[in-house]
Amino acid sequence: MNKIISGLRYGNKKTKSYIIITFLLMLSATVSAVVAVMQKSPLWGMGAVFFLMAAVIIMQSLRFQKAGEITGKEKEEKEKSEKLENDKEKRRKETEEKKSDFRAAEADEEENYLEQYTKDGVKKLFVKYKVNKDHRPIMVDLCQSEKVRQCPAY
Repeated sequence: MNKIISGLRYGNKKTKSYIIITFLLMLSATVSAVVAVMQKSPLWGMGAVFFLMAAVIIMQSLRFQKAGEITGKEKEEKEKSEKLENDKEKRRKETEEKKSDFRAAEADEEENYLEQYTKDGVKKLFVKYKVNKDHRPIMVDLCQSEKVRQCPAY
């Protein structure tokens, strides 16, 4: 039940629409079943069965995941991308060893990369990436899988 409530509160449009449609189909099935029993009408009974089957099909086709859970296919893709990133990292390290004089400049840029963002710049990024108005700013302390340390996020 908590997943449904949090899906309605924080989910995207697609998640909210699936939850609402499923609820309406279940409500329609219940109402049709009650009318079928009261009027002794097989047509209303078939409608109730249809609505119930549609709701079950929709419920079975969806999976609610917690933020950060990864499915099998996504896990394979992530492993491939990590392998490519490791290869890129090795090449980058080799070039860094060859160009040691640029290393100090790069270190300064990495330390001060947050200073380049202003309020207007962040708002433009929100518009560019279509961030919801009810976004939640957070601070990522450490994410070893993405190699992120102390980074703000939305």
